[in-house]
Amino acid sequence: MKIRRRSDRSAGVGVFHLLLVTMAALVRQSGAEDCGQEELVQCTKPLQLLSATSELSFVTKKEELDQLCPDLHAGLHCIRSYTRRCMNIHQRDHFNKLYHGTNEVIHELCEEGSYQEDFLRHAPCMRHVKKEYEVCATRYQSTMSKIGQAAAATTTSTTSAAFQYHIGTTMATHPAYSNSNSNGGGYYPGDAGQQQHHHHHRNHPNNSTKHAEDAEEERLKTVCCAFQRYMQCSEFTVRQACGDQTALFTRRFLDKMSDTLMRMHCVDYTPESGKCRDYFSSSARSSMADGGARSVLVALVGSVLVMLLLRRLQSSTFI
Repeated sequence: MKIRRRSDRSAGVGVFHLLLVTMAALVRQSGAEDCGQEELVQCTKPLQLLSATSELSFVTKKEELDQLCPDLHAGLHCIRSYTRRCMNIHQRDHFNKLYHGTNEVIHELCEEGSYQEDFLRHAPCMRHVKKEYEVCATRYQSTMSKIGQAAAATTTSTTSAAFQYHIGTTMATHPAYSNSNSNGGGYYPGDAGQQQHHHHHRNHPNNSTKHAEDAEEERLKTVCCAFQRYMQCSEFTVRQACGDQTALFTRRFLDKMSDTLMRMHCVDYTPESGKCRDYFSSSARSSMADGGARSVLVALVGSVLVMLLLRRLQSSTFI
């Protein structure tokens, strides 16, 4: 069976490229060779296979998956090579932690075993509901694109100082950052609340910087709540169409892809927190559908990391 190819690009892919292109432009300031925008864009092209409109959406047989996996591995290898050449050790360490789940998913997806078997078993139904979840994906990616553009446009020194205060203190003390284990072992959500309470009550910057910090926090809330909504609706819609087992697989896929990032930056914005109430209304849920686990990489990374990494890389240091 010939794998159907699509020439279009989802909104999520566009935002994903925004992140990586900007990263390349910022790192290029170091003067290293082969660290420009085009080099990194070329690295990311194979990962477009993970979008909901790509070939992976049409894979239902192992033979078809075997044709795609070499490209996925090549993309990971290229990005790994780029980060070694073009990022300092702090940038590279944080970047690798955020991508740990993505690497793990691709390796498990492309190796014979229970995970690959589960994917191939659930893929036909997930493909069947593809048209139903396109509305959800488009709406979510549109929100993320707007946030990414706003974050990229905000480059004043005041905002940069606020960003360094907010993220720098988190990285200095947050267990998810300081833990040398990439999977964040030993982390408990309650720790984050205590750490953040501590951060916000010491060494506040001046008023203008505090104002910028608050604006940054509001953007973070929007990103985190929108993604939490996306995850809830993904699980809900797949369960309705495909049953509990496929819904559980989808949820675990999403959790693995986003685990480190969510623990680092979104622990305060869960459905249970009450801070995302506007994102979890019944009317919103009914209009949402499964964004397809395979589109989450480009949408999630393209949205949250645009906001959380751009100015960190701009300073060429994290702390």
